Amino acid sequence: MTGLSRDYLLSTIMYFNRFIGIVLGVILGCSVMASNRVVSIQYESIQGTPVSTPIAVETQLGKPVDTDALNRDIQRLYAGGRFRTVTARVEPQTQGQQVVFVLDPYPIVTDIQVTGVSVFSPDAFTLGLETQVNRPVRLAAIRSDQAHIVTRYRELGYRFARLESIDLVTQSVHIRVNEGRVATLNIHGLTQIPASIILRDIRQQPGVAYNQRLWDRDQQRMANFGYVTGLYSYVTPIQDNRVVIDMFVNDTDINMFSIGLEQTNASFATMAEFKKYHTLVDSDSVSVRSQISWEDSFAGSYYQLQYHQPWILNRYPVFITWDLMTKAQRQGIQNDLIASRVNGWRLTVGHLFDPYLVSVQYKKDAVSPMRAGDFSGYHLEAMRWRFAIQGLDSLRNPTRGVYAQVDYERSGHILGMPVPGVDYSKFTVNQAAFYPLHPKHIVGMRNYYGYLESLDANTQIQQYVLGGANTLRGYAYAEFIGDRVILSSLEYRYHWSSKWQWVVFVDAGDAYQKAEKIRALFGYGTGMRYVSRIGLFRLDVGRGNDYWHAYFTVGQAF
Repeated sequence: MTGLSRDYLLSTIMYFNRFIGIVLGVILGCSVMASNRVVSIQYESIQGTPVSTPIAVETQLGKPVDTDALNRDIQRLYAGGRFRTVTARVEPQTQGQQVVFVLDPYPIVTDIQVTGVSVFSPDAFTLGLETQVNRPVRLAAIRSDQAHIVTRYRELGYRFARLESIDLVTQSVHIRVNEGRVATLNIHGLTQIPASIILRDIRQQPGVAYNQRLWDRDQQRMANFGYVTGLYSYVTPIQDNRVVIDMFVNDTDINMFSIGLEQTNASFATMAEFKKYHTLVDSDSVSVRSQISWEDSFAGSYYQLQYHQPWILNRYPVFITWDLMTKAQRQGIQNDLIASRVNGWRLTVGHLFDPYLVSVQYKKDAVSPMRAGDFSGYHLEAMRWRFAIQGLDSLRNPTRGVYAQVDYERSGHILGMPVPGVDYSKFTVNQAAFYPLHPKHIVGMRNYYGYLESLDANTQIQQYVLGGANTLRGYAYAEFIGDRVILSSLEYRYHWSSKWQWVVFVDAGDAYQKAEKIRALFGYGTGMRYVSRIGLFRLDVGRGNDYWHAYFTVGQAF
């Protein structure tokens, strides 16, 4: 064999050996890859029983086992919050590898026990929680419930409430809340009246959960009652999240004198009031009010003497008010403004359970014309029932809250028994709401409706009047008169500062007779408000269908 042939034979043998090696490597590699492929994925508990889970994993059938992917799957299953522990193991099988995730599920909740909660009932407290009975405990749900509970308390004004713990005892979830309850309430500065007069009307009593909104209303109520002046307070948390309230007041200024005025294009009025507290018993008051007005050639007057006890004899939570009054003014009678004189008295008894008020009033009046022949004078005895909701943050200058009042007055027949005098029924609804768009931007809405049914055809009862500074602005006082009245108002109030406000308003309504159709009467305009220590002064300029009217008076329109 020549050298060339021998070299050729050796080269062929070498190439053949390489080919055989490559084929064997491919066969061996395919065999190794096949043995590392995932052929089964199982989920089981520590006890070896099957467990279902809705969470998708990255490890897939037919793909090689990936240690990094397997670790990510363990983290994903644990982060789902349904399992206490998550592990995984890989078991060789005939055709590949079986991946087994070993899961320790949280138990099914059989009971939820709540301690330390007084603000909500048990059912109301658990409403809205993700953790519920007959559902598995989930870590994510517990974390969500922790934030939900604290947020819910804060939104309602419970400033110091906090969640102490959420524990799992076997299959029972134990939730422990510390609501930040009032430990003590101290009144400082009283020299003439006992502290019990103040404490009886305060809702933030020792033992109740402290609520900032309710405390603000308590202080506002004290200021409205007039027992004390110079009121301010400090709220201090102490050990165990309890709260100490220190309230500082001054009761030395027991007499109050106030004045006011009102002016429109065609009228002018002055008002004065003197009030003395603690006359017969602590906390009672005696007040004298007077008002004198001039309109064209008519001079009107109003005088009132009032005695008021917020608690009868300071023992019973029922207020009683007696009024003696006389007034000479123009009233809506026979669809016209007629000068009349009214002399009478009223006795009112009621109960205030914040924010609701219920009262009943008996009144007796004698009404006569100031000029003979204008109408026939008459007497009336009437009973008035009132239900009111007083949810405003301030009576003088509200910025948030709702006020509503429903009155029903009946004369001629009281509790089914006939009484002397004219016969009529009267139903009135007055409602207002205020919404803070921003601390300086307030929107207020007012709705008013009145219904008078005169059951005595021979007597003209005082009718509703519409128009003027406090009703339909843009028109003269009592420009519209009727047995029915409807009024809606919308105001935007911008608080420039703590003393000055700018207002834009729209009023719409009508006063009409029973057989008449409602007219669409509108008034719009703008105004300024000045808040002083003696009252809120208001200047409004409004336009109706014809021309502009200006009003200068005391107090908000509503």
